[in-house]
Amino acid sequence: MKRYREDLEIDVANLDKELAQHASKYLFVAEKSVQAEIQYDIAKLACAEKRAKLDQEIRDKASGKITEKMIESEIDRNADFIDAKKVVLARKAESDLARALKESWFQRKDMLVQLAIKSRNELENAMYDTVKKKSA
Repeated sequence: MKRYREDLEIDVANLDKELAQHASKYLFVAEKSVQAEIQYDIAKLACAEKRAKLDQEIRDKASGKITEKMIESEIDRNADFIDAKKVVLARKAESDLARALKESWFQRKDMLVQLAIKSRNELENAMYDTVKKKSA
C-alpha cells in the first residue's frame, strides 16, 4: 500500500512527466481493481456453493422434521462455511480498498489538471509582465 501512496504523490517540479505518466499508472491501478473485484466475486460464488452443499447434506441427513431456521443455524455453525465467509470478507475488504485507490487516481487527475492550469496562468502572467515592462 505504501507504494501506491507514493505513486499518488505529485512531483510539481516535473508536472509534464506526471501528466504523461498518469494514464499508464491509472491503468495499472484499474487492472488491480478489476482483479480484486473478480476475486471477491469468486469468493462469494464459492461461499454460496458451500452453503448449497451444506444445505443439501443437512436435508439428506435429517431423519425427522427440520425447519429452515434449523438448517440455517447448522450451516452458520459449520467451520468450513465460516472459513468461506472469512475469505469473502477479506476479498471484499481488498476490493473496497482497490476501488478507493482507483477513486484516488481520479482525484489525482483532477489535481494534475488544476496544477497544470495554475502553472499555465503563472507562465502567462510572467510573459505578460515581461511584455508590459518592455513596452513601458
